Amino acid sequence: MTKSNWPSRFEVFFNGNSYEFTTDLGVNYQIAFVDYSGVLEIHTPVYMLLIDRFVPECCSKKYDERIKYTILHILEIFFHKNNNAAIAIYDIIDGRQDARKRLFDYWYAEYAKGKVVKLEGQCVIDERITHAALFYSINSSNKIEIVRGFNNILDNNFYC
Repeated sequence: MTKSNWPSRFEVFFNGNSYEFTTDLGVNYQIAFVDYSGVLEIHTPVYMLLIDRFVPECCSKKYDERIKYTILHILEIFFHKNNNAAIAIYDIIDGRQDARKRLFDYWYAEYAKGKVVKLEGQCVIDERITHAALFYSINSSNKIEIVRGFNNILDNNFYC
């Protein structure tokens, strides 16, 4: 893994398809970037950012700031390796999509520092409004194509 400037984070493992880390309380996180270019119908690589959390029954969901720094580290690795874009749709499963948006807004403000641009929109999934964000490298040579693709899928509620 690359050297990170984040103050404290968990050790990250790359398993070929995703990045994984486990907190001190045994909560396992898996962060994956899935190619989404075909859905956007563009030639520039764009990835869907997926964050899964697995909480064992015996463990607490207590927040640890190192989770934030670890995820920011993984995003830093992604944008260092890929001068492209990532899309995040905030999960609606527990009704906490607004909280997830606020969290990503906070993380973005801390991380971006002139490196990454964020565009936002809303879509309806299962009759509920949620938020979506497009993150792309400030150095991307295909900004217009990426933004057009993102706006098209927003207009169609991510159904193509």
